[in-house]
Amino acid sequence: MAEKRPVNPPRRTAIAWCIITLASIFGIFNTVLFGIDGFDGGFALAFVSIFVFIMGIIIMVIYFRRARALDKMIKGENLLAHWTYSANEWRAYAEREHREQVETNRAMFIMISVIAVIVGVIFVIAVPDSLMSTLISIGGLIIIIGFTAVFVTWYRRSQNQKYIGEVYINRDGAYINRELHTWTGLGARLENASMDDKHLGQAIMSFGYSAPGRYNRYFYNARVPVPLGKEKEAKEVLDKIIKSHLNVSGASTI
Repeated sequence: MAEKRPVNPPRRTAIAWCIITLASIFGIFNTVLFGIDGFDGGFALAFVSIFVFIMGIIIMVIYFRRARALDKMIKGENLLAHWTYSANEWRAYAEREHREQVETNRAMFIMISVIAVIVGVIFVIAVPDSLMSTLISIGGLIIIIGFTAVFVTWYRRSQNQKYIGEVYINRDGAYINRELHTWTGLGARLENASMDDKHLGQAIMSFGYSAPGRYNRYFYNARVPVPLGKEKEAKEVLDKIIKSHLNVSGASTI
């Protein structure tokens, strides 16, 4: 029986946006194809559809590129490691990750909320008539941020509980339980890499990388649990990645 290949989430996203992009073409030419009057919403629909079309092209390029990178990784091209985990081993890792993410998100939520309230108070003092609109804006912002933090934490935990972990690693990225991290291409770069072999009884590899954003670079951290007995292999993998991307000799181990 042939081994079942892992799914490729970036390809699904790329195909979905391909469909959306194709559909937007009908919106662009809605006045011609469907006879919608331009001044009766046709021009507005065309304008929005043009925006969706442009964004769709960009997103398709990004995700098809990511899908291709993941395909190569899954096929074993330049693969450095492919690890699976026992149910107990993965459950312990997932629970630790969940607790740490909850603490991080809570601290971030409190910090952003405090800053938002301070800015709101200053704005109300400067423009007293804006009290109600400021309350609505600040309150809405805090609710959105809180919901996003809770949803992201819940989704990642549900994924880790639903699927027993599987990891693929090559020099340019890692596929960690259905989540792809790449630190090459489209302006991405590896910032740091290390291994903590004293992390509550389980070694953890950590890859910090960044990618271009709208105004500055966004920073990400990929944490890979090392299966019991694979610590030596993990250090060799880490050493190769560091030499390839950071021009440093030798792996960094905490």
